[in-house]
Amino acid sequence: MEVGVFFTPPSHLVHTVCVAAFLLCSHHILVATTTPSPLAVALGFDDLAPLAFTATMVPSTVSAKDPAVHRLYAMYQAPAHRDANPYVGMAAGASPTELTTPPPPPSAEQKQLDKDYKGFTRFLCVSPLKPKQPEDGKTYDKDEDGYDVAVDCGTYHLQYRVNNVLIAVGVLDVLPNCLSSVYCFYNPELSGGVCRLNLGKFTALYEIEWIKRARKLREELSYYYLGFYIHSCVKMKYKSEYSPSTIRCSETNEFVPYEEAKVLLDASREKHHCRFARSLSGEEKEKERKKRAVEKMVVEDLVEMTKFDISRAGGGGSSEEEEEGGRQVQLVLLGQITPHGQKIIRPLMQEFFQNIGLETSKQTLVRF
Repeated sequence: MEVGVFFTPPSHLVHTVCVAAFLLCSHHILVATTTPSPLAVALGFDDLAPLAFTATMVPSTVSAKDPAVHRLYAMYQAPAHRDANPYVGMAAGASPTELTTPPPPPSAEQKQLDKDYKGFTRFLCVSPLKPKQPEDGKTYDKDEDGYDVAVDCGTYHLQYRVNNVLIAVGVLDVLPNCLSSVYCFYNPELSGGVCRLNLGKFTALYEIEWIKRARKLREELSYYYLGFYIHSCVKMKYKSEYSPSTIRCSETNEFVPYEEAKVLLDASREKHHCRFARSLSGEEKEKERKKRAVEKMVVEDLVEMTKFDISRAGGGGSSEEEEEGGRQVQLVLLGQITPHGQKIIRPLMQEFFQNIGLETSKQTLVRF
């Protein structure tokens, strides 16, 4: 059941915990020793030189062009979600056709790899949030400890590397008031054997520390957003391990402390909805009713004024043409869509706008 969403405020202790956890789990990753560390062995390094860790924000569309990123994603999906790894059985340098020059010879294996790559880019790379990219050959400005907190709002891949070898990627939306954790994938071979790194927790802690530092540049950036929470889903329990946290009540849209909500969620027999926000007084209910009525009217107007990009759907009819990223797009208003289409789309868009808020709704372009 989708009962709400989490926001985790940054903790002043996160940086210490984050670095300490990485150092301890990797057996002194940054210290020269008489034998290679377990992490060095797992990554195939055979010398005793200290290992250098870096974390770099890369726009998702740029990161998608790095073959190592998709290879790591495929490696992670295999054990995590039982997806077939398209690289298994292929040559060591195999890469999606889109990233290879000259194109590789066509084969059934290559077609499967290309299909997997397209699914990956749709899932984690293509985004309506277009960040301002640094000049060629440059990166975003970093703070004194190497955190590139000066990035613009947009969708990024936070690439974690050791000696330039990619070990994890956090897919993130940098928004005005929060850092939204969309997905994370990492080298599963570093989670077992002698290494036993918990990269999922490490990346979350690093990202929380990132928010703390980015707040120095923009105070409104205050939260770490972990997405929907399903109380009965074991795989989502990790979201409750970061505190202090709040969760949104699906009935009132009010955020309440997770520990308070957990008591009611544990006791609730209702698997789809559970009210855990406090009950409103009669005066508060009336005030909330009036507020929602006004918002509903504004949302209804916004939906009618929203532009819909129908380029991918075939276009046609009376539409406005604009250029976006070097391609022509066809834009229409809801009233220009067929009556049957309006009947389906209008209530969906109204519900969507009510959930994302008026300010975000005003900047929305819907693409079919």
